[in-house]
Amino acid sequence: MMLFCSCSRSPGIGNNELTGIVSREVPLNYQPEGMSLGDTWFLLIGDTTHVFYGQSLKPGSTRSRIDNGSIGHAVSKDLIHWRELPVAVRCCDPKAKVPYDRGEALFTGSAVENNGIIYNFYCGNDDGNADGSDRTDKPVWRQSINLTTSTDGINFVKYSEPTD
Repeated sequence: MMLFCSCSRSPGIGNNELTGIVSREVPLNYQPEGMSLGDTWFLLIGDTTHVFYGQSLKPGSTRSRIDNGSIGHAVSKDLIHWRELPVAVRCCDPKAKVPYDRGEALFTGSAVENNGIIYNFYCGNDDGNADGSDRTDKPVWRQSINLTTSTDGINFVKYSEPTD
């Protein structure tokens, strides 16, 4: 079964002239409180759909600043009614041994489940200053593919090094 999802707020129908496939935009009926929703990726486990997404604070949001640029997480049984879960991944997590994602935001990813463990890959970025300084004269930005895992679908643990 294929599911085409879009963050579009207006439903529409599109035809791909090359393949003849007709797709329907399905409005995502979820909006995290006080946050702007970015890229999304989905994982189906049993009858529960997990959505992971980039998120940033909306102007005037009462959410904590540490949620800005993070990867949010919600679940649904019907793709209409969503339950927001704790933030899956934050930038500059103080628990991480290496600050490889100390940039201002984390980027899109992909998730898979195997033997009861969720593997959530995402793109991190940092300024490349291994000494931890805020040097701005010659910043060297680096992006990396990073990994978190979860055995309960709620609490995610970062690997201490990027996977690249």
